[in-house]
Amino acid sequence: MPKLRKTSSFGYRRRYTDRVTALVILCHPFDNSYCHAIADELKAVLESRGVSVTRHDLYAEGPDPVLTGAEIARRLSLDNQIQRYSSEVQEAGLVAFVHPDWWSGPPALLKGWIERVFRPGVAYDWVGAEFEEKRHAPLLTRASALVFVTTDRPEDDPPRAIDLFWSDVCSYSGMTNAGVRVYHDVRHSTHRTRRRWLTEIEPMIDDAIAEAGEEKP
Repeated sequence: MPKLRKTSSFGYRRRYTDRVTALVILCHPFDNSYCHAIADELKAVLESRGVSVTRHDLYAEGPDPVLTGAEIARRLSLDNQIQRYSSEVQEAGLVAFVHPDWWSGPPALLKGWIERVFRPGVAYDWVGAEFEEKRHAPLLTRASALVFVTTDRPEDDPPRAIDLFWSDVCSYSGMTNAGVRVYHDVRHSTHRTRRRWLTEIEPMIDDAIAEAGEEKP
């Protein structure tokens, strides 16, 4: 369990002295988007806790999102960029995804990224004795996932499929679903509201990484 380090006479500020690594996966085409502000806040809060953070802006880095038949058949990506992402996912105690709601799901770039990175041998596999029926085995059981989604839809008409999508990704890969936070009606939100939303990230991070690195059954 992460240890708390006292930082002042007024109390404790949570700082994780055990080795914890985190990935922040951002997917939004505009640099001035609220998603970018969320990703920046995530990185800042994590680093203030002593967590080693890697932040990826998928639109800036431009990975190929297309999972080809050849790649499926060989069960291995020959793309160095995808290999690096896969290694980072395997090492991470926390993976945070930040994206807009596009038709009740993530952008195609992020969906394709998941398809190529969360492949057999990385996120899950099929195990069993030779000549026997294989069973599904999740491989990311030491990781937690946090998801942050912006949408212009009001709270009484939410993008319902997003929760289901991320729940499936987490359960199939073995990651603990530490929460899906949807920010509604962003188009009409005030600057004050957006600042308040950012302050909510800190306790979510603390809850998520409290279990980071602990093997789950």
